[in-house]
Amino acid sequence: NGDGVPKDLFESACWFRKAARQGHADAQLSLGNILECGEIVGMGAGDVKLDWYHAMRWARKYQRRAVAQGQPVAIAHLREMRMCYSCDADDATRLCGLCLQTRYCGRECQRKHWNGIDGGGVGGCGGAAEKDAHKKTCPRAKLTKENNAYFVEWIKQKLSVEATQEARATTVADDTTHMHYL
Repeated sequence: NGDGVPKDLFESACWFRKAARQGHADAQLSLGNILECGEIVGMGAGDVKLDWYHAMRWARKYQRRAVAQGQPVAIAHLREMRMCYSCDADDATRLCGLCLQTRYCGRECQRKHWNGIDGGGVGGCGGAAEKDAHKKTCPRAKLTKENNAYFVEWIKQKLSVEATQEARATTVADDTTHMHYL
């Protein structure tokens, strides 16, 4: 029951995952909710850390599994997650580009909510109160300078890897072009 031990959200997520993989709908919903809140992003064992993209992807995966088993709270939560945050329209298809959680029915609703104009629906992240600008409540918009620096460095590394791969592909293409002359 957790009495007498320190709170460890990552460890509880590991236990929920074990139960969720065995098909327990409540564990699937709980794991999906833990992942969705983003509190364990950056945690992990050894060098393997959970990134935001995979946390959101797995959150939806486990929540959908709970819905498939008929878990009523999961069904209500999924319906709520698909609503436009600004106007409460059903089946909103656009996502916030940062957190990938808050949904909008169109670009106009997204712009209004980002700037705090006409916001306050039900389907978003961060528990925004009515008329709160999403740029103030979006968990990804609150990145610290350290995280921003890490992200910029990650992008630079990714671009340099892609440039190296393109250079190798060009070299291989040049080598094969010259080979038929030999």
